[in-house]
Amino acid sequence: MFKRLFVAGLILAFVLSLSGDVFAAGVKLQYDLQKGDSTKYRMKMKTTTSIGALGKVEKMDTDTEMFLVQRVLDRDAKNVMYILSSIENVKTILNGTPVDEKVNKQAEQVFTMHMEPSGKILDTQGLKTEMSMQQMQLAFPSDPVDVGKSWENVLPATEQVPTALKMTYTVDKFEKVQGMDCVVIKSKVVSEAAKSGAVSQLDVNATGQIFFAYKEGKIVKNAVIGTFGSVTNQIIEGKTEPIVTKVLVDLVMDIVK
Repeated sequence: MFKRLFVAGLILAFVLSLSGDVFAAGVKLQYDLQKGDSTKYRMKMKTTTSIGALGKVEKMDTDTEMFLVQRVLDRDAKNVMYILSSIENVKTILNGTPVDEKVNKQAEQVFTMHMEPSGKILDTQGLKTEMSMQQMQLAFPSDPVDVGKSWENVLPATEQVPTALKMTYTVDKFEKVQGMDCVVIKSKVVSEAAKSGAVSQLDVNATGQIFFAYKEGKIVKNAVIGTFGSVTNQIIEGKTEPIVTKVLVDLVMDIVK
């Protein structure tokens, strides 16, 4: 259960991305949320989880639906936004059976963050996951972007996440989504090889698309497909045993009007 929650938390924090006109000049990407604004997203995630330990393999198929609501509490003179985020109405089906409502409630949470217009998160409070939003942030480049523009972000290994992660973002095209002009950004996340002798290892390989409404300054849609795996050595009955976890993920987050 711990390993499953760890990987689920990583996926959530990571998450936390009709043809339109194509621009000859680049567009500036930045969040432009005003005080009092409220944005609601519906998130649907399908996962297939395999956990191997002591010669046995446990498999689980999970369908989860939830809502992410972001409310802007304040915006200061430097345009830093103070945002209250809540994960609400979590519904989970495990191996075809709805889980107990108490379990769904455990996944619901409320947290706050200060975010610059670039998407850089300055701090968070109340987020229940092993990985901070600062680590998983999608920060836009300072210069305008156009089709073909790429940028990278490398997350160094930490005690909680023992493997460095390399994130690559590439502007793919422009599209109109739900009546909004969006820049479509392809994302790719891969893990680097863990150091020899590490107690825990993490393997990540995920691709996605982020639809960002650059005039409104907000994400409209984020879709991710990937594999998240981990190997942790634990002492069980006096012996060192590897706990192997692999999660196949298909996640879609859409704005709700």
